[in-house]
Amino acid sequence: MSFIMMVEHSRARPCDEIDACLQTLIGSSSAVFVEGLCTYFISNPDNADSSHTMRAAIDALEDLHQCAQSLVESVIEECGTGHDLSCTQDSDSR
Repeated sequence: MSFIMMVEHSRARPCDEIDACLQTLIGSSSAVFVEGLCTYFISNPDNADSSHTMRAAIDALEDLHQCAQSLVESVIEECGTGHDLSCTQDSDSR
């Protein structure tokens, strides 16, 4: 089951579930997580599994990011500031 599916099917607060999934994925330190991935990849340059391991980690993090972003957008929309924020972001990007 993907991280997004775990979060969507949970009864806990979504932000708590996202945090729990992130902690499960990276452990207590994002620096140690990235260092471990890099070390594994560098140590096994010819092993196809090292590429798959990197891709799986990136995909899992992207899933969590997408879920967190959806949650942020839902909260903003629920609070009624979605349109104002959207206009502000558009202006800022221009």
